Amino acid sequence: MVLEFVEGKTLNTLFGERFPLIGRDPDPEAARAYTAWALGILVTVERAVAALHERGVVFNDLHLFNIMVRPDARWP
Repeated sequence: MVLEFVEGKTLNTLFGERFPLIGRDPDPEAARAYTAWALGILVTVERAVAALHERGVVFNDLHLFNIMVRPDARWP
């Protein structure tokens, strides 16, 4: 097993920082942008897990604190 430092934040942190529905009167555009971002994250994580499975690798500790999102990340 090889570990590598990845610059970025955990997905859990980003979900909390970006979540637009905390205030009383959330901005609909902010909610749309957040939804698009979250769906992009979902697709990216699905692809990464599929790539692991294709190689016969099982990762049994997948959760929001174990997914790092780089500051320069781009979404499908």
